[in-house]
Order: sequence, then C-alpha cells, then structure tokens
Amino acid sequence: MARKNFACEWTPKSIILTIVIGTVLFNECFIYIIQSFRWPDIGLDDYRNYEEEQVILLVSDPQLQGYQMEPRFPIGAFSRWDIDRYLTRTFGLVYHHVKPDIILFLGDLIDEGSTASDEEFYYAYQRFNDVFSPAQYTKKIYIPGDNDIGGEGRDFRTHKKEERFVKHFENMTGVSTFGFIDYIKILQQVRPHLIFSGHWHKATVFLCNDCMKDDDSSWSVKQRNIEDMTGWMVTNLTEKPFSITEIMVPTCSYRMGVPHMGYGVAIIRKNGELSYTVLWTPARYKMLYGYLVAICVCLLVCLASRLFRKR
Repeated sequence: MARKNFACEWTPKSIILTIVIGTVLFNECFIYIIQSFRWPDIGLDDYRNYEEEQVILLVSDPQLQGYQMEPRFPIGAFSRWDIDRYLTRTFGLVYHHVKPDIILFLGDLIDEGSTASDEEFYYAYQRFNDVFSPAQYTKKIYIPGDNDIGGEGRDFRTHKKEERFVKHFENMTGVSTFGFIDYIKILQQVRPHLIFSGHWHKATVFLCNDCMKDDDSSWSVKQRNIEDMTGWMVTNLTEKPFSITEIMVPTCSYRMGVPHMGYGVAIIRKNGELSYTVLWTPARYKMLYGYLVAICVCLLVCLASRLFRKR
C-alpha cells in the first residue's frame, strides 16, 4: 500500500496571512497579557478591611479625544475608537489586578471638555463611562482639569463649564471621606501630608521634609523621577510630622506625547504606611508602527513572488 506524504507548502498568500494574523494577535491581545505579568503583586486578599487599609487606583489624564481638533472622518473616528479601545483594555486589566477600594481620577478626563458643545460633551461622557465601566460600582472621586473646565491660556474657566462638569461627574471641591481617609479636593488652608497630582503626564515624586513648618524660608524639595519603577515605594507618612510627599501620576493615554503610560496604585494603612507603584501599560505607538512594518513585509513578499513568477 503506497504511503502518502503530506507537506506544508508556504505560498505567498499563506505567508502574508500568517504575518497579518500574528501581528494582530500580538498587538491586540498578547502584548497586554505579557505586560500584565510584569506588574507587581498587590499582596492583599479580596476581603481586606478598608477601615484599616485602602487600595487606591489613580487614573491621570485619560483625556478622551474629542470631535473638534481631530481629523475628519474616517481618521478622526478611527483615532477616537483606537484610544477608547486602548484605555478600555488597559483599565480593565489594571482594575481586575488591583481590585481597588476607591478610584481617583486626577483631572483632564475629556480632552475637549472645556470647548465642546453640550452635545459633544454628552457623547464624550458616555464614552468615558463605557471605557471605565468595570469600575461601575466602585467608589470614585473626580478632579476637574483645565481640559474639563478651562483655566489655561485663553481657554477661560466659566461658571457654565463648571456646572456642566458637576452635572455629569460630581462637585469640584470639598471633602470625600472613605473609611479612615479624608480625600480633599482643594488645598487652600489645609496642610496635607500626601498629595496626588497629574497634569505633567510623567511619573515623579516630590518630597519636602520641612514644608509643614511655619518658617517657609527653609523649604527644600527633592524631586525623583520614577519612570523606571517596577516595584513598590514604601514610606511612613507619620514618621516626619513636617514633611509633605507629592506623587505625580503618569498619564494613562498614549496620545499625550510621552513614551511611558500607566496607572498609579497606592496602599495606605491606618498606621501611616504608604506603598506606591505604577502599573505600566504597552506603548501603543510602537504597536502601530509594528503594523506598518508588517504591511511593508507583506508588500515585499508580493513583489518577490511576482519576480520569481516572471523568471
């Protein structure tokens, strides 16, 4: 009885199909999972007592793209779809990894929130809710930024913009108490030991050991870049009664023109201990460049195939 030999013959079509499928799977699935394996473990069980310790997820500058400054259809529609999809995937993975007790949104929630029409603001608000839908039932605090209500350059802050933000999100100022922590939205006339901020889009820590003293002439602020952070930063906020620690959280959006994106995670315990880290997310522009490389390779395969056929 004759044997039949089966061999896999690589044709130009099969090579191109393999490149396309492999690139899409890596860029849209595997890269997110691989990156999540690099995140440090939270180290707490799901039944922790938020009256004794709280896990805080810090989301800075998502700046969902608007409708006025983006290119016309179809590029503008695609860019909004892609950034929303990126934020949805990264936030979903981060949220389930952290299981936070509370989420702080540190301003600039919507890119054109200050200049948008009421209709555009409503559409962007609906997209915002869809992107961060995994946190639907989690305690949240929203801080308005200049992109949300104005206040930078000629983009003036107005009462109407403030009312619109409050209507869709929450009050702009005040104190929100959760467990043993008071989250204060305004810094005038208060002397906090810990400040969370955004706006610069970069991961940085500022430490001032004597900023709580009445004599402000001796203030000395130390700045530390933490964009290479992979583990936890641990300190005790009560050991130095005159110190102030400011943690600047990086942006979570790849559209902000910085190479590193991520979400901040802080664990604060009742004894004053603070643990902080950044969960870094994939560089989306490198992934998009990967598509260009894949397209060029596919074109070269087609060209080489035609040359061989002519010969």
